[in-house]
Amino acid sequence: MADPEASGLRKSTGHSARATTRLMLRTAHVAGATGSATLLLAVVAIITARILGPTGRGVLVLIATAATYLMLVSSLGVPISGRVLLGRGDRKTTIGQYLGLGVLLLIVQIVVTMAVVRLLLIRVGIPVTIGEDVLVGLYGGGLMANYLLVNGLYGLDLNEHAASVQVGGAILQLVPVVVLGLVGIASPWPYVGVMLGGMLGQVGISLFILGWRKSLAWPSFSAVTWLALVAKGVPAIGLNLGQAGVLRIDRILIGLFLSASAVGIYSIAATATEIVWLVPTALSQVLFHQFASRSVHLPSASRARFISLGFSFATALAIFAIAPFAIDRLVGAEFASAVLPLRILLVAALFLSSYQLDAYALAARGRIGLAGGATVIGFIVVLAADLLLIPTHGIVGAAWASLVAYGMMAILVRLMVRRVSQVTSNSEVATT
Repeated sequence: MADPEASGLRKSTGHSARATTRLMLRTAHVAGATGSATLLLAVVAIITARILGPTGRGVLVLIATAATYLMLVSSLGVPISGRVLLGRGDRKTTIGQYLGLGVLLLIVQIVVTMAVVRLLLIRVGIPVTIGEDVLVGLYGGGLMANYLLVNGLYGLDLNEHAASVQVGGAILQLVPVVVLGLVGIASPWPYVGVMLGGMLGQVGISLFILGWRKSLAWPSFSAVTWLALVAKGVPAIGLNLGQAGVLRIDRILIGLFLSASAVGIYSIAATATEIVWLVPTALSQVLFHQFASRSVHLPSASRARFISLGFSFATALAIFAIAPFAIDRLVGAEFASAVLPLRILLVAALFLSSYQLDAYALAARGRIGLAGGATVIGFIVVLAADLLLIPTHGIVGAAWASLVAYGMMAILVRLMVRRVSQVTSNSEVATT
């Protein structure tokens, strides 16, 4: 006679395995799309590095980095709070009100980007005309619009569609960059125009997807919804700005302390590590909606986390081995000094992969403040370490600063996730 308890255990194990498989399949779809976008943008980075050299490449990186920082502040955390709210309630109404607030944030972003990026470029010795300043402002606005719409797609659980938007934008950048490279355009400003075109292309694709899925609504005003979005979003400023700060403040400081050329070299090392956290980031996007809607299967999520980090480790190991050969062949001897920072950043990327999974899990559970707090601590650490190490050790010092900060952030959010899970379990036991 069969043991009922053993039979139930087998069924539970089988269900968990199937749930993990489904989760990883969705992750694979998202990672496949985002991975394609990452590879296409890596080709863009290689072409611009070869055509523009370290200094021209550095100008592009400074513009993109500064505009991203400003976007994260100007957005007031609304894209993250919007993702949570869109996972619940009347989506059609909420999307219109979300877009209405987004239009206002977009205008602010354009004005602020024009003012701040101009000052930054002049500070590092790059002259800027009025027309170039307007171009930079419009690029910042495109970043904001794309950020709002892609997060809206994720909030509606259209994860694969959101990832495909990134592929479309990458293609729209790659094609004209190839043309500019073949013609031999050596000024960075036409490439900034290409970056703007890529952002606008992604905006158009996102709007098309929303309309196709019957989720698009005209921007509308609602004081109650706007206040709710801002109130829930403000804590996410720490999370988003801290993430961007930890990931990108080194580019700004390298530009201020060293040169645009050093920024260009360092950016190659940093870009090469992005593939390491590709799968964990895709998994965090898939799990976000499940955590926010309280439909996640925790054992499956834990197994998927372990698998994704295994992919990260294998990828980092492979890049570590081929780094000198790859940099020499792809971007040339001018960028040879990127090899050591790249290898250090690969180790840092493993910590970042773990952090991404846990920080998004906390945010989706409504613990945005906890995730944001850990991220701000990481930002303070990397800022202090950068200020200490960059003047004396250059871009290698920046890489070590990132490793220390990423490691601290990963440990902090892992402890927070365990604490939140323990409190939740105790609460569930108490109510039974």
